[in-house]
Order: sequence, then structure tokens, then C-alpha cells
Amino acid sequence: MAEYDSLTGGAPQVIGHRGASAYRPEHTLEAYKLAIEMGAEVIEPDVVMTKDGHLIARHENLLDHTTDVSERDEFAHLYTTKVINGREVSGWFAEDFTLAEIKTLWARERIPDARPESATYDDQFRIPTIEEIVDLVNQVELETGRKIGIAPETKSPTHFAYTGTFIDGTLINADTSQMLVDALVAKGFTDGDRVTIQSFDMLNLIQLATEIMPAAGVDFKLSQLLGGAADIAFHFNPANADKGADPSLYDGFDFPLTAASATNADLYSAEAIQAMAKLYADILAPSKDAILRSTRLETPVDADGDGKAEITKILTGELLDLSDIAHAAGLEYVPWTVRADESYMALNPDGTVQLPVEEFVKLLDMGLDAIFTDFPDLGRAAVDQYMAGDGAIALSNGRGGNDILVRDASDFGAGKGSEGMDLAVYYGDGTVVLPGNVENLRLNGSSDAMVVGNALDNRILGNAGDNRFFESAGNDTINGGGGRDTLVLNGARDNYEIGVADGVANITNRGTGDVQRVADVESLLFTDGAQQLFATGQTEVMGIYRALLGRTAEEAGFDFWMGLSAEGMDMGTMTAAFAESAEHQARIAGKAEADLVNDLYTGALGRTADAEGHAYWVSELQAGTSLAEVAQGFVSSDEFQARSTLLANPDLWLNG
Repeated sequence: MAEYDSLTGGAPQVIGHRGASAYRPEHTLEAYKLAIEMGAEVIEPDVVMTKDGHLIARHENLLDHTTDVSERDEFAHLYTTKVINGREVSGWFAEDFTLAEIKTLWARERIPDARPESATYDDQFRIPTIEEIVDLVNQVELETGRKIGIAPETKSPTHFAYTGTFIDGTLINADTSQMLVDALVAKGFTDGDRVTIQSFDMLNLIQLATEIMPAAGVDFKLSQLLGGAADIAFHFNPANADKGADPSLYDGFDFPLTAASATNADLYSAEAIQAMAKLYADILAPSKDAILRSTRLETPVDADGDGKAEITKILTGELLDLSDIAHAAGLEYVPWTVRADESYMALNPDGTVQLPVEEFVKLLDMGLDAIFTDFPDLGRAAVDQYMAGDGAIALSNGRGGNDILVRDASDFGAGKGSEGMDLAVYYGDGTVVLPGNVENLRLNGSSDAMVVGNALDNRILGNAGDNRFFESAGNDTINGGGGRDTLVLNGARDNYEIGVADGVANITNRGTGDVQRVADVESLLFTDGAQQLFATGQTEVMGIYRALLGRTAEEAGFDFWMGLSAEGMDMGTMTAAFAESAEHQARIAGKAEADLVNDLYTGALGRTADAEGHAYWVSELQAGTSLAEVAQGFVSSDEFQARSTLLANPDLWLNG
């Protein structure tokens, strides 16, 4: 194993987030067992308290979403409304139930629509205590020799210690950090290498480091989760003084805090991170969504073709990589949480779906010490292949096949494919050859690549570069994406029949009968010469519709314009024709240049205008450049070409 850029140089650990929570109801012994079986080195129980002072594993003290409590008539009287970390919440709460009552509840899947397999285990498992979780990892060690770690997270400690009440209105006034340490000490589970205590709050971690753990004679790792510190918002608000708020409790923290620090970027700064390391922290744990920056999509995207559009964000390409800052401060770096469910996924900046394998590798490239995931089997496979230096990393896609990130095309072999439907993703240049058992390929980025298919019916999506695709056996579907692309045929022009239907070229090899279904490929290269296929690509036509008409293309209109493109109509001529249309003229009537440019940004690029770009295009219009010419500039831009997959015909290419 090559040395890795973690704090110690070792491989990052895989943490089963709430257990194998993608496959079993979260925070059950069965979910933890499965995570361990899948290769997790650490399991993560969130802990909340019961009425009689026991710590149980739940993601939050609200029980409604993960148990059958709402169907239990005997507990109807415990339904109430509380304020949790400043937010009003109604339901049933763990602190109003004794442990005996909790043990009568059945665990259920939190998101059954997204995880129907896990939901089949509803009403089969009980809610465990922290002691039962320790017993589980001890049993695993006895049976296998594996020393599994635990990473308990104290949930809402400020609620339990300061603001929370039981259902009768009396203050809870409980220190769940002290309770957790007491429970671990009582079980004799005190190995500092096997216990990490986590919290989004800061004060309880400070108290663990400076008071609770020294008094107990233990030294567990402490992990500062970033994403909202309710304790800071509470203690630095003078209105809470009568409830025990005391900002002086943070005097040892060498960084200026305010109430706003709870939710703003203060705690992501190098100075704050260094202060954490100096006073109490061993681990920095930001959300992966804070690291891989994104913006919201105007229209959600259906990534898997199930009829539900659940992807709501697109990556900007910007990274907030805190690994160097964390490691320089002596902290481990442990982002959370990688999930393969569509509702948690994002689009890449070019509009393609960011596959879980892409996300895992992006994060691993930063130099992690561990990674949280609801899918520990995928995390284990990703880490193992990454650390082995594999040029292609393959993860099960949950549909019987593999998603494969190809980092080195020379190391892309049949061993990464499967008997199911596979999708390979390649960001590089040069030549990539599909192994005989891999059906689909997606090019990303803007490098110029050459693609050689196989005898299967391949689906191939190009990128923003100038790609060259080579005819192979089978009936292939090729979308060239942005750039100027070429399809290289194996025979002379007379050996092929070419037709355009539904805006797509169908190129039939007369000898074999194989059909290449092609879009956004501008030229064909036969053994006896070249031929233009489309003067204006399919995506460019769609872009003209959006830029000048502010809408998507209707089927008949799209087919009409693609027919003209096949006859040689270039983009400039087509854009001018759109600009002269009655629909366009009605749309722009009475609008100032500034508004026209805003329309082009939202229509063609799907975003609001930046000030510099807006000023430039307004000045172009005022200088006499026609709106059609400006629209052509938008559709020809690198930004438009890089996001062309957002406009790709879904019948021609299904992302993922």
C-alpha cells in the first residue's frame, strides 16, 4: 500500500453512519452488525437520553420518523410540542419515555421511499442502548479478532443540559456527555483508539476534554462536527442568561465567538480550527456538502428514470478543502456523509449526475482519515481500490451493475465490469477502450478523447471536447456532447444508409445491419472521405430555443430545425431565423438591453448574470451587435458547452 495523505499516512477508515443505514433501519444492532460485516472499522451511534437516564441510539430525540410510536395508542398522551435548538417540533420524544417503554417500540426505516429494501425490515428490530452496542463490538472482537471502534455522537446536548423539558414542563438538566463517559467506563470500554465522541456543539467537547475525561481517567478522541453549533447560539445570546447561558465558559477557546458563529463560516477558518486543536479537538468533521460546493437547480432532475425528479443541486466545481488546515493543526479530517440515494446526489458542473464513485474519489483525493457513509460496502470497496492504486474504481450501482470511474484508461479491464448494466466515466484524454462486458461510457470534462466501443449495444456520451468515436459492432447510441465531434466509420460512404428522424441521425451499416444512433456529432469520416452530419448540433438547437424563446423545444419544431441542420444550416443562420420569428419578437417587445441579456443568461446558461458579463453583453447590444449574434455567442460559449448535458435528449442518454 502506498503512503496516503492522511494525518498518519495510513488508509482512511470506513465509518458505518448509523450502521449500514442504507440497508437496515438506522441505529439498530442489525444495522451495526451489517456495517461491520460490510467492512466498516467504526460504527456511529447517535445517543439521546430516556426519562430514566439511559442513553439509547437515535439520530434525534424525536421518535416519530424511526419508530412505530405514532401507532401506539398507549403512548398517545405523550405527544407534545417542544423547542429543540430553537426550532418548534411536535411529536414523541425519547426523554418522555422510560427505557422499558422504549424497548416496546419497533424501529422503522426513516426514508422508506428512497430505501424500500430497508423498509422491509420495519417492525423487526428494537432500539439499542449504548451498553448493548458495546456488547456487540466486544462480541465481534471475540468471534473475529476485529477491534471495531465506536463513534457516539451526543445529540442536542444543549437541549438536554439547558433548555429542554420533560413533558410535564420540568427542566431535564442532564449532561449527556458525562452520562456517555460513565456508561463506557462502567462497561470497561475505554481504549482511546476505539472511542471517538462527536458533537456539533462545542461546549460539551470542551468540557469532555478539560473536565469529564480527566476526572474519569480516560482519553477518547473528540470530533468537532461542523454544520451548526446550538450551544454557541444559546450561550452568546444575552436573552438566555436566565436559563444559564454563560459565554465565559468558552474563555479558553482562543478565537472570538459570537452568536452568529453558530451558523456562519467562522468555525471553518484556519484560526478557529487551530483553536479547536489547541483546546480540545482531535478530529475535524465538516459536511461533504460544505466541501463540494453546489447551487440549487431551478428544476429538479430525475437521475434514474423512475419518474421522480429528486436531484435538486448542481456542483459549482469549487472545493472547500480543509484537509491541509486540519492536518497542519494536528487534526484528523473526517467528512460526512456519502450516500448513494438519488435525493442526496448532485449534478456535476456539466450537468451529468455525480455518481457515488466520483464523490468517494473526490473526497479521497483530499487526504482523509476516515469517511462516513450509509453504504459501508461501497465505502469499503472505494477505499480498498483507491489504496491499491487501481486505475479504474468500480462500485455496485444498485441496479445489478457497476459504476466505474476510469482514472487511467490503460488500467481499465473486464474485471471492473459485471454481468449487469455498467457505466464507465472517464475524465481524461487519449484513447479509452470499452472492455467487452461494459455497455456504457460517459466522458466528462473538456479533454479531447477517442472512444472505441465493443460488440455490445453501447451508449456513449461525449464531453465538451472535440471527441472522435469509432464504429464498433452492435447498435450504439452516441451523443457527442459539446465540442466538434467525429464518428469514424469502418467502410466507404456507399456502405452506409443515413437518415434523420426525430432530430437524430440513424447510420446503418448495409453489410452488418448495425445502426449507430447519433446526436451532437458534427461530422462523419468514411474510409473514402468525410461528410458533414449536422451543421448545428442538437444541443445547440435546444440552446437557441432557450436563449431566444425562453423555453424547451417542442418535438415538431425540433425535428424541423434538425432537418435543416442536416441540410447544412449553420448556427448563425439558424439563430437569425429564430430572432426573426413572431414568437421571439413578441417576447422581446418593450424590453431594455439589460433585460434581454438577463433572459439570455437564464435561458442559455441557467443562471443569473454576473456583473462583468452582463455589462459586456449590454455594451455589445448598444454597439450594434444583433441579439441573434449575442445569443449565438452564448450558445457557442465554453460555459454552455460544458453544461450541454443538461440539454441532452433524455431518450438518447440516460444519466447513470
